[in-house]
Amino acid sequence: MSDKEIAAIRKFVAGGGKIIADFSPGMFDELGMKREQAPLPETILTGKIFAENSDGDRKELQQLLLQTSSQPVLQCEGIADTPGREAMHFTSSTNSVYTVIRNFTLSNDNREQTFVFPRKGHVYDLRSQKYLGETDRVSCRVPNADAAVFGLLPYRIDALQIKTPSSVIAGTNLQAAIAVEVSDGKPGKHIFHVELENPAGENPVSLQRNLVAPQGQSDFVFRMAANDPKGIWILRVNDVLSGLTSEKKFSLQ
Repeated sequence: MSDKEIAAIRKFVAGGGKIIADFSPGMFDELGMKREQAPLPETILTGKIFAENSDGDRKELQQLLLQTSSQPVLQCEGIADTPGREAMHFTSSTNSVYTVIRNFTLSNDNREQTFVFPRKGHVYDLRSQKYLGETDRVSCRVPNADAAVFGLLPYRIDALQIKTPSSVIAGTNLQAAIAVEVSDGKPGKHIFHVELENPAGENPVSLQRNLVAPQGQSDFVFRMAANDPKGIWILRVNDVLSGLTSEKKFSLQ
């Protein structure tokens, strides 16, 4: 660890943070040179390397975390008795995504688990693209070697609107305005997966885009090639945070 990293951790500890480690961290700097003394003596040490597949180690670590008032990403009963799960939290503006991944090398059970979010909100199962209601918990079986992914929003998505002309001239731009309509308040940041389907029903990667949508809206501009097949095309949009999909047809002339 560098001196800069050590200083950042000390600042974290001075502000009330707690550091849990198997052995004293930072004994060597970023160049591999050994320091004369341990730079983080306030570290809570376990004195042994943590083994994720050990029931005793998982329970010991859980107790250490509880002593430091640390809160898990997701609450779940029997979490120390259920190996092979890892929870992650991604957040931007008002919206959150919670992911639970499962390591098949550490688990072979088929348990259903109830995960409790830190707050109540409108929950979407992003893998099955289903709305689960306004709640603070979900029950599911996390597929082995796979993941469960949930969107937690302060509003429900009522509709996904696409405004685009009914016809476009080949060799010019297709322009579309895309926006989510929400049940309450103002929408936060969303991600739209956009794809075009040609008259033959094909939608290759070259006709797909991911758009960042601040405040739940974004403009889509796509240059239609002069030699693109003429006929009826489909502009299809999926809101990644809710799974809601909408589409519009237009004629390429």
